[in-house]
Amino acid sequence: MAAAERLRRLRPLLVTGGQDQAIRAQAISQFLNDSDRRVLLLSLRAGGVGLNLTGASVVFLLDQWWTPAAAAQAEDRAHRMGQTKPVQVFSYLTPDTIESRIAGIIARKQALFDMFVEGIDTVDLSRLGLSGLLEAVGV
Repeated sequence: MAAAERLRRLRPLLVTGGQDQAIRAQAISQFLNDSDRRVLLLSLRAGGVGLNLTGASVVFLLDQWWTPAAAAQAEDRAHRMGQTKPVQVFSYLTPDTIESRIAGIIARKQALFDMFVEGIDTVDLSRLGLSGLLEAVGV
């Protein structure tokens, strides 16, 4: 991971999907319990199942995913019950890259979701047939 190389002086712990579960658990334990190891780098997929990082207070998102829910889930890892510190989330994008185009697509998808779905009772939404849904969005 390129970020790990750049952060070498901070001695980051690394968690990837290719690691054995015991190694991943050891890295997370070190992050939570060793005051000398305050940087944990992990991929969204590696941290996607059952991970609570209430010991984290700053989250940096370095790559974008196609769905807004994936980024929100990554942020939520540090906002779990038991968190006692304010959490700051920073998302980094390099201009004119595939990631910046993905971020634009995500923003448009989120805006559509907010416009047409957010705040609608799911029971009401489930009662809409295709024609009702198309009518609701003006098609």
